[in-house]
Amino acid sequence: MKYKNLQNNIADRVRRGGQKTKGQVMITAIFFFVLISITILLGLAGPVIRQSGIVSDLIRSRDSYFLAEAGVEDVVYRLKNKLPIVSGQEVFINGFSARSTVTDSPGGKVITTEANWSGNVRKIETKLNAGIGVAFNYGVQVGNGGLELENNAGIIGNVYSNGSIEGSSGVFITGSAFAADSIPLTTDQSNLAPIPPPNWINFRNTSSSQDVAQSFQVSSSSPIKQAQFYIKKTGNPSNATVRITTDNSGSPSHNTITTGTLIASQVTGSYSLVNAVFSDNEILSPSIDYWLVIDSSS
Repeated sequence: MKYKNLQNNIADRVRRGGQKTKGQVMITAIFFFVLISITILLGLAGPVIRQSGIVSDLIRSRDSYFLAEAGVEDVVYRLKNKLPIVSGQEVFINGFSARSTVTDSPGGKVITTEANWSGNVRKIETKLNAGIGVAFNYGVQVGNGGLELENNAGIIGNVYSNGSIEGSSGVFITGSAFAADSIPLTTDQSNLAPIPPPNWINFRNTSSSQDVAQSFQVSSSSPIKQAQFYIKKTGNPSNATVRITTDNSGSPSHNTITTGTLIASQVTGSYSLVNAVFSDNEILSPSIDYWLVIDSSS
């Protein structure tokens, strides 16, 4: 009986000892799992943090460069407009500064600007040379077709036009307006008589889209400026491309010499003369067949 109780006592101790050993193994496994997880997270977070720092440095470096450019532009503006410039001229943006110095050089000035944006320093140098002529700053530059303003439209700045400048009531130009004197245009070839013409040609209609073309020759070598059409419209067609092409056995070729635009808004519901100004004033030669084509582009 005592022997049996001794065996039971030993068995109970063995069972309790086994449970304690299992508990120690479980705690050790959890500890190593947490340690490995932290190591993996640190390994992943390190490159991300470094990359974030690199991106932040690049952004600050870019901002520092733009700040330096702002300092240069400030000094250039002061030089061009004869405004005072102090030694170490500074520009401040968002609490950061760019300092510029100006030194003389043969034929001009040298501007050296150093900007510091949150510890990122960028330094640039600009050389200014005195030019010949008058500087002209403009908001709009217009070609031979000129400029027409309507419906209270306006331009902030100067306007330079190779053609006329026209405007209705309520329009404005805040700066100066320059209309260059152009060489008077002369008509080399004309097919207007009689007006109104006894016949007409429909094109770009709804039933079949087609181009219209007319062959011609010029009497002397001269640049072509524009073509004029006696034309009206029905409905609301879009702008059309006007082309001067070479001849291909009595038909227009695909060799375009110059192009212009027939502006649909200038064509009304009644017959009138409408100009199409060419972008390049190419010189045409006499005794050679050319074609004037209104391209439907549809």
